[in-house]
Amino acid sequence: MSARSGNRVPPVPSPGFSDDEIQRALSEDRPVEPSLGFQARVMRRLRSDAELPPLALPWKRFVAALVAAFGALAMAATVDPDLLQATARPGLLFPTVVLLVLAARCTIRSRLASEMAASRGQDSTAG
Repeated sequence: MSARSGNRVPPVPSPGFSDDEIQRALSEDRPVEPSLGFQARVMRRLRSDAELPPLALPWKRFVAALVAAFGALAMAATVDPDLLQATARPGLLFPTVVLLVLAARCTIRSRLASEMAASRGQDSTAG
């Protein structure tokens, strides 16, 4: 049994327009034009987004995390000198780089989200 044969969804009533009016409007070959002021609103939003300051990368946090990671590795190496040789293997380089990239991506993404939320908050209070 196909999904179309027995499970028909009833048409959604359109507020203010009959089915005939909708069909007539859709069958006409008139060019579609944006509503009045649409272009001005879009351009105003683009200009306001262009005026936002560039995102600053959290270099201080990144460097602090890097120093902490190397510090922890150095402390572990003083306890067990063979540990440093084990971490220098090429097989561990790729996962380490992947983890660092993922941490940087998450940090940048959360910063971007907070910046966008702040700019949206300014837009809703201004308009």
